[in-house]
Amino acid sequence: MRMIEIQEILDKISYLRADGEYVHFSFFFLPEMYLQVSAMADDTDTGIKCRQRGRKWKLSQFMTKTEIVRVAWNAVQAFEFHEMQERFKYKGKAIFNSHIDADALAGISDKIDARDPVLMEEV
Repeated sequence: MRMIEIQEILDKISYLRADGEYVHFSFFFLPEMYLQVSAMADDTDTGIKCRQRGRKWKLSQFMTKTEIVRVAWNAVQAFEFHEMQERFKYKGKAIFNSHIDADALAGISDKIDARDPVLMEEV
């Protein structure tokens, strides 16, 4: 599929966020083809509205129209999920924030909160 055809497909997609902002679909080469979504949204740290960008999704010249639309759908889902991770708080902390350092997570990974399996056995 040619670049112009991919852009024509993306131009037919729209998604209105709950905050009234539309998601923008960008298509570019780095040097491969990628799709990235962005939207104006409040920064979860500063509260200042600015352009927030999702991750880059690789596209192939061999993709069908439906595959491209589904990648766009997945990109929107991931974007919204990421925002939820940053906004969900426990004790005032965004404990599911995907920006938490991997080494910090590894350091607490042995602190398990689970039911005692013995208590779960049927009587």
